[in-house]
Amino acid sequence: MQIELFPSNRKDLSQLIETYYCVRSPEPIDASTVPNGRPDGSILLEGQLEWYFPDKGTFELLPPCTLYPATTNGGRARTDGPTVCLAIKFFPKLFTLNGLNTAMIKGPIGFQDIFSSQERVDKLLRDLKAQTSHDAHAVILDDYFIECLLTADTDAWLTEVFRLVEKDDTAPLKIESIADHLGINIKTLERKFKKATGLSPKEFISFTQLQKTLHEIIKEPAVHGKFTASLGAGYHDQSHFIKTCQRITGHTPKKLMSQLVSKKSDLLIHPKTKS
Repeated sequence: MQIELFPSNRKDLSQLIETYYCVRSPEPIDASTVPNGRPDGSILLEGQLEWYFPDKGTFELLPPCTLYPATTNGGRARTDGPTVCLAIKFFPKLFTLNGLNTAMIKGPIGFQDIFSSQERVDKLLRDLKAQTSHDAHAVILDDYFIECLLTADTDAWLTEVFRLVEKDDTAPLKIESIADHLGINIKTLERKFKKATGLSPKEFISFTQLQKTLHEIIKEPAVHGKFTASLGAGYHDQSHFIKTCQRITGHTPKKLMSQLVSKKSDLLIHPKTKS
């Protein structure tokens, strides 16, 4: 499997889209996501993608263009053959756009049900399939998301919450300090945040801390080989980090790192199993 990252070229999308990337695999994929507290998107240029719905106990086919909401558990997906998929890594600011109603989304949803009409999504897919270079793909994706996202107003209150959570301070962030900064009580903060995102502030902070740590370990594996990065990401000690990692992902850090896709902190590849 090959993963190729390519950036958005529009500054006006810089706070909404972290990066685009392409996943190519000549063989079937069995993968799951590590909770990251943010929405993600996928656009299939070749192949089909099935998603596991635990409440039904079955895998079901997803639309070619799909948005995945932030969830408390990693989702599992699989393909049945060669795959070419463009993925979108959104920043949490997507939650702040009025009118998207992202908190009401409980599972993967087609772009046509959240961003634009079916006709516009069909055009997006045709345009992307007609190009082979990622530079061209970036232009097409940028134009689409500018059209769909930049016309929406943002929620200033929620934007400030995300700014506080995602700033680079190494000290652990407490819900109480966010509430004090905003001049509201903790219950009001929790209610408004969950209504907007589908997550509690505590869950979101936990996911963000874990992702920051995994990014640091991936970036400098020789330095952080024993997970020393956890000591600078809001954890009391390595034991605290290990327990938190197991609670969120179901894996120890060592096992998690062995299954993560190269340079990706939120995508696990599972050993091949018989269907």
